[in-house]
Amino acid sequence: TFMLEILVATILCSFFLITSGNLFCKFVFPTNYYKELSIAETTLLGIIILSFLALIINLLFPLDTYVCSILFIFIFIYGILNKTYKNTKIIIISSIIAFILILNSNINRPDAGLYHLPIVSMINENRIILGSSNIHFRFAHGSIIQYFSALFNIPFIDKSFITIPAASIFAFYIYYLYQKLIKAFAQDNNFSFILIFIFFVFSIYLFNRYSNYGNDAVAHIYYFYFILSIFFLLNKDHINELDLSKLILTSVFLVGTKLFMVISAIPAIYFFLLFKNKIILFKNKMIYLSAIFFLILLLKSILTSGCALYPIKITCLKSLKIHNSIETGNIADMSEAWSKGWPDQKIKVKNYKNFNSNFNWLETWKANHLKYIIEKVSPFFVFLIIISLLLFFYSNKNFEKHKKEEIKGLYRIIFFISFCSII
Repeated sequence: TFMLEILVATILCSFFLITSGNLFCKFVFPTNYYKELSIAETTLLGIIILSFLALIINLLFPLDTYVCSILFIFIFIYGILNKTYKNTKIIIISSIIAFILILNSNINRPDAGLYHLPIVSMINENRIILGSSNIHFRFAHGSIIQYFSALFNIPFIDKSFITIPAASIFAFYIYYLYQKLIKAFAQDNNFSFILIFIFFVFSIYLFNRYSNYGNDAVAHIYYFYFILSIFFLLNKDHINELDLSKLILTSVFLVGTKLFMVISAIPAIYFFLLFKNKIILFKNKMIYLSAIFFLILLLKSILTSGCALYPIKITCLKSLKIHNSIETGNIADMSEAWSKGWPDQKIKVKNYKNFNSNFNWLETWKANHLKYIIEKVSPFFVFLIIISLLLFFYSNKNFEKHKKEEIKGLYRIIFFISFCSII
């Protein structure tokens, strides 16, 4: 019975997300551009807008069963009226992928119990709480993904199913890669086919353990989508303002998923500066949405912690009563120490500040974290080497086709950003 409930929940989730993507993308994109996007891609973009919509609602209301049910019913009715159910193939395939992913997982998720679930619970029970970081620092670390998950607080679906949306994100991403793979094969575009195939295989290898999912997995899925979007943008004759606005929106979402993903702003800003006709760009709805969403992210962080980017002290507004500068400093030291292996000390336990200074952390870190990181990132290095070799052998033919020096630079920035991310 429980397995059947999971399957039904994944089908409802797929229907809801496809409809949301359809609704939001129709609103922000011109009809001719919208029709060029695949259903999987509009769904991925719809998830971004849906997540920020949840955050905006939570500024005023808790995402309780009433609010979530109203939104769900509205989108469900819209989906029926617009015949979303006709997209039978993608609904079934995405549901099955999410279903299998969940079935092969286990419940040993300490991070969920410590961070994700308490944050989702707070979002469901309260509108945004001023200074909630003073209750516990975990409440200032909330990702935009927790707001997305909180939307599935629906009375006729078991509360434990709030974890299903992350599985659906993977399902639609894989289906998106599959569609791009088929298209590249049909167009006899060998380089695109090889590149997408590597992303496809690598993604299945990296994201096949749902019990390891957290904010990191979703952030990496969208980062891969972001890099591929850059690649497809480069393959066009010119930079389209709609493609660029889509890139900027994805970058803002990445920052919301994980603060370190601010690195995605580098290529987004680069293409923005490169774009010549900025007047056309500022007529685009997506640009304004991205700006609003970014400001909302900063506002949320300030309201919960007094810092625009918690716990980076330089971004904190010390004059705010809700801000605790001493506690924020302690959390910054603690976060840094734990990332360097502070719990793994065997000889003498140093305090956070001493452990972080003068490379006192290095020996402990090398003995534990370094081994894990090498195991974790070695596939990324192999991936980068393969792509670099493909680019090297293919570049002469490809660049002769474009005959533009600037195109060479645009291609290379993808690999430069990827290399920086690995480092």
